[in-house]
Amino acid sequence: MAAMTSAVLVDIQDEVTCPICLELLKEPLSIDCGHSFCQACITENSKESQIGQEGESSCPVCQTSYQLRNLRPNRHLANIAERLREVVLGSGEPLKVILCAHHREKLQLFCKEDGKLICWLCERSQDHRGHHTFLMEEIAQEYQEKFQESLKRLRQEQQEAEKLKAVIIEKRTSWKNQMEPERHRIQTEFNQLRSILDKEEQRQLKKLEEEERKGLNIMEEAEDELAHQSQALKELISDLERRCQGSTVELLQDVSAVTERSEYWALKKPEDLPTKLKSAFRAPDLKKMLRVFRGLECTGGDNEHPSLSNYSSRDSPENFTFTSQPVPQEELLHADSAPGWKMNPDQNCPVFSSPLTPGAKTSPLGPEGIFKQEDPQEETRGAAAMALKFLVNMKEKVTCAICLKLLTEPLSLNCGHSFCQACITDNKASEIGPGGESSCPVCGVRYSLGNLWLNQHLANIVERVKEVKLSPEEGQKKDLCLSHGERLRLFCKEDRKAICQLCEWSREHCGHQIFLMEEVVKECQEKLQASLDRLRKEHQEAEKLGSDIREERTSWKNQIQAEKQRIHTEFNQLRSILDSEEQRELQKLEEEETKTLQDLAEAENELVQQSQLLKELISDLEHRSEWSAMELLQASQRSRFKCINGMKGEKESGIRRTKRYKMSEVWTLKKPKTISKKLKHGFHAPDLSGMLHMFKELTNVQRYWVDMTFNPFNLNLNLNLSEDHRQLASVPIWPIKYYNYGVLGSQYFSSGKHYWEIDVSKKTAWILGVYCRKRSCNKKFRRGTNYPNAYSRFRPENGYWVVRLQNESEYNAFEDSSTSDPKVLTLSMAVPPRRVGIFLDYEASTVSFFNVTNHGSLIYKFSKCHFSQVVYPYFNPWNCPAPMTLCPPSS
Repeated sequence: MAAMTSAVLVDIQDEVTCPICLELLKEPLSIDCGHSFCQACITENSKESQIGQEGESSCPVCQTSYQLRNLRPNRHLANIAERLREVVLGSGEPLKVILCAHHREKLQLFCKEDGKLICWLCERSQDHRGHHTFLMEEIAQEYQEKFQESLKRLRQEQQEAEKLKAVIIEKRTSWKNQMEPERHRIQTEFNQLRSILDKEEQRQLKKLEEEERKGLNIMEEAEDELAHQSQALKELISDLERRCQGSTVELLQDVSAVTERSEYWALKKPEDLPTKLKSAFRAPDLKKMLRVFRGLECTGGDNEHPSLSNYSSRDSPENFTFTSQPVPQEELLHADSAPGWKMNPDQNCPVFSSPLTPGAKTSPLGPEGIFKQEDPQEETRGAAAMALKFLVNMKEKVTCAICLKLLTEPLSLNCGHSFCQACITDNKASEIGPGGESSCPVCGVRYSLGNLWLNQHLANIVERVKEVKLSPEEGQKKDLCLSHGERLRLFCKEDRKAICQLCEWSREHCGHQIFLMEEVVKECQEKLQASLDRLRKEHQEAEKLGSDIREERTSWKNQIQAEKQRIHTEFNQLRSILDSEEQRELQKLEEEETKTLQDLAEAENELVQQSQLLKELISDLEHRSEWSAMELLQASQRSRFKCINGMKGEKESGIRRTKRYKMSEVWTLKKPKTISKKLKHGFHAPDLSGMLHMFKELTNVQRYWVDMTFNPFNLNLNLNLSEDHRQLASVPIWPIKYYNYGVLGSQYFSSGKHYWEIDVSKKTAWILGVYCRKRSCNKKFRRGTNYPNAYSRFRPENGYWVVRLQNESEYNAFEDSSTSDPKVLTLSMAVPPRRVGIFLDYEASTVSFFNVTNHGSLIYKFSKCHFSQVVYPYFNPWNCPAPMTLCPPSS
């Protein structure tokens, strides 16, 4: 009974022992999970095992979370612990059980199978028959040795845990030190990308401004030329109206020159006025570019960016040059019938045509060297006629070109033309620029109102001309021949001029058809009227063209403004994409930082808990090493007993004293998972400048996109063509084994630049390029795909400039070689082309292949191609049944 009582007291001692300090509970506090600890022990543990916000910690036994404020004192356990202290034998020594509970014999043996102390009667009982039993002292020594081994191993594990903890702290510091530089680097890289966009935007705007300036200059020159032609038409119409309303002599006088001017006058219309922008800006698909770049990063491929060139604008149209028909000059009058000298063209001296009268004057009248001997009376009449004509011509010279009246307060321009002060200051129609800058109504030279100057000499001449009033007699003198002073009553049809009767007899009009003026005046009036009507229409058309040009200029400015706004909008969208991409990269970096630091924190907490447990195990083993043999084996017995009866509420990793011995034997340090000191994926900025360069190259050649289809007339039986002739697929024909898969395009080229695209996204094999028939090529090739020289035909020597795909990922180009087989070049593709662009420059003798999928990267370029005849696009679907599709322009 005493032995049983002692065993019960030992069990109770286990229940009121603190799992942390392994002593009887002092001021015990209980957790919600049911476990109890000394107040001092659990408070200190809360500081070390804190795992979250608001003072959350974990129970040292079952790891259940608790908060320090939720601990509650356990008075019953405190009372039991106090009562138990009173029956302890010796200060701080545990209870000793020395008698068998069943036989009341001294416990001196130890059963290894049952792990318990027994007496000699127990050894002979049925329960322990056949078991290995040892003396208590012998087995205690073995346990002590095991304790020492476990103690040594646990201390090594503790050192390893401390090292790992130091490594984790170092990694966490390293990570925190990496984050800020990486964040700054990402921001710097994106600022550089924005700078590239800013430069590209400025380049586009500058290019647009240059195109605007050239277009406005062309329109301005065209408008000035039309204004000049319009003014010349006004003068010509005014002259014709004056002749039609004047006398017969005025109508027929110099009618030849007037008729020739009016008949040969043609309004020169401006050509090739810029009405639309040559090449509107096309924004690249930056999202797709960055997506492709990220794909290249993930696959570890090299980002091939051969280089992207600037948008090259087309040649500017030539400036318009307008010229009006020259006005025929009046021929010099000379009378061969009058006596005088005549120059012999074969001699160097003049020859008299008749004897000279002594004292008479002579005067040369023409390039033929005709000298006229002047009669005094004729000289007087001729002088009067010449004076009259001079005054009439002078009156025309001092007439304002705007109001067609004599000049009033004449102002002169730097170009030499003069106008009435009121006319030139009100000339708003010719204003062409800011600051009052205008153009001369006659010659179109620019002037400003501040540069006009008063022409006093011209004003004096105008006043003198105004004083001359032609009397009826003087008016009649206008009907006199300037050469002979006779009345002008005849009309020479060949020279188309009014003449007198003496002119008719002169050599100048010898053999000409001469009519009375009254007979031809109607015909001349009709011709002049017809010319006048035509010129009025031309003038109206000139005015309309001028109005159209002004409208075109306004439209042009509106187009430019709208294009500028569109460029700003497009680049703002590109910047927005970069902003989103930057935020995505920064967020990705933040997430990686948070996850890594969280993993490091969890690993550190796990190591802290393991380290704490190691300390407790080491402390327990050190404490046990001081126990006696009886105490060691009693502890082993209690551990065995409780394991058989299934201790509830304790985990396998619990730290109850009765199980620490077993744990120390099997304890292994659980190392945290490996966490790198460096970032998994550092941000790499794409070569945006190179991408834009390639995109501009592609955009530049796409201006020459032709609407291509497959040619159905050279189609083989093994090829299937869609109804719109845009999709081609190969089909097997059994039992035929070899086929010809080649087909030409519907167009052929002998000059110029041409571009087309083919969708090959579903194909695993194809051949694409151009073909030019060679006159010297008489080789015959076997059909099919399964023989060694299947590709021997595809070489420039035979007229093929092609690129191929085979086996899904092998890309090649074929060049000439010294052998019968072509030189096969292996092409590397960072991104497999789902769409291929082909550009032919016939004059430059080049064929270029572009990977449209990879924003226009160059696949391959054939240079120095010898095109002896027309060039055909060449397509070969090979033996892959998936279709290839010709893309319509700008699709």
